[in-house]
Amino acid sequence: MRSGLGPLQKKERNTYLAIQSSAMSAAADETSEDLPVRDVEPSAAQNAKARQTVSRISREELEDRYLRLHEENILLKQHAHKQEDKIKRSCFGLQFLSFPASMGRVV
Repeated sequence: MRSGLGPLQKKERNTYLAIQSSAMSAAADETSEDLPVRDVEPSAAQNAKARQTVSRISREELEDRYLRLHEENILLKQHAHKQEDKIKRSCFGLQFLSFPASMGRVV
């Protein structure tokens, strides 16, 4: 039984499924949201290979991928905003606790 997908398409599909799976588990587990992420710049050879791959994909599929990435980007921005708010609240709490009582703070 043959799936009809080439090795590159299978790899892309597996990568996409892995990303979706990790995104869903990250949504369920708040501790995984605090892990750092490393940006990796693709090489020129990878860019050329990616362009060839893109030219083989239908317009509908490209639009679908774009919309998924756009939605993921929005979710990441929302998450970053939430984390920034948590940091601001934490800093305010630390400032409040470290402000000495002799300076006029009523406990």
